[in-house]
Amino acid sequence: TPPTGLTATMSEVGPDFAMINVSINSYGTPSGSANRYIEAAILGSSSYGSPYRYATSTATTSAKIAVTNNNGGSLVIAPNTTYYYGGYASNTVRSASTVAGQFTTLPAVPVISATDQGHGQIAFTVTHGTEGSAETVTEEYSKDGGTTWVTITDGAFTLTLSAQTTVDVRRTSAAGVSSAMITVAPEFTTAAYVSIGNKTATMTKAYGSVNGLSVRGKKIYASVEGKTKLVYEDPA
Repeated sequence: TPPTGLTATMSEVGPDFAMINVSINSYGTPSGSANRYIEAAILGSSSYGSPYRYATSTATTSAKIAVTNNNGGSLVIAPNTTYYYGGYASNTVRSASTVAGQFTTLPAVPVISATDQGHGQIAFTVTHGTEGSAETVTEEYSKDGGTTWVTITDGAFTLTLSAQTTVDVRRTSAAGVSSAMITVAPEFTTAAYVSIGNKTATMTKAYGSVNGLSVRGKKIYASVEGKTKLVYEDPA
């Protein structure tokens, strides 16, 4: 007799994997074979079988099973693509299968690169791997730990930063969110210039009066278009 009470429920979805809970009430007869197993699968059609990816759990009546592109089968699980999912059970003589429903994988994970353009300006580029078109995907970035999100246009944006900053990027669809982060530290090459012998020379040291004493200054700021800008930084 075949296994009975077979169910499959979706537990977690990723860009190219799914976690599926599979369980049975009984393995039927024979029920004690050492090779009995339950199986979870991501399916390319509404019937159980190829093309699919599947993974198994042996000699158990319930398990949370991860199905990835590294498991059995030939189906390629792609981001932002709709698939069916289901479960299977075998006592080595008889089997049972079920197709539980459909789901859509998350958007492809963003890949972030950054280029320091000087003066605190960092140019960011966001790319991603090949994905389907099951859902509309939006891209956003945050530089304040996810409090404020700004839409990314054409996969690129530029920020003016004054210190090391972690920038989060997320790609969102109706299926969920895929995210990544990058930490950048701008390098400043600002300099101030003076006239020496009617020639322009880079200022290498600056001094100011602090409590009546001459103190070497580390940074000099000036007002540029109404904003405070760093115009000199001690090379030391």
